[in-house]
Amino acid sequence: MYVAVRIHNNSLGRVVEVESAEEGKNLVHEWAKEQLGRGLNGEELDDLENGSEIYNEEDPDNIWCFSLGITE
Repeated sequence: MYVAVRIHNNSLGRVVEVESAEEGKNLVHEWAKEQLGRGLNGEELDDLENGSEIYNEEDPDNIWCFSLGITE
């Protein structure tokens, strides 16, 4: 099983179990678009596809990231 994870200011904000890596990446993509209020740029899409995560540090007081992981 996979989990999509939302982290905000070093705190676990949300964990959702998903059936596949593709489903998890789609969910992370939607969360990030919602957070940013825009579509993802090329670098962010590459990070999601290649590293299964999106990290943004534009506002140092409000750091968030999204990631895809595997449960055991």
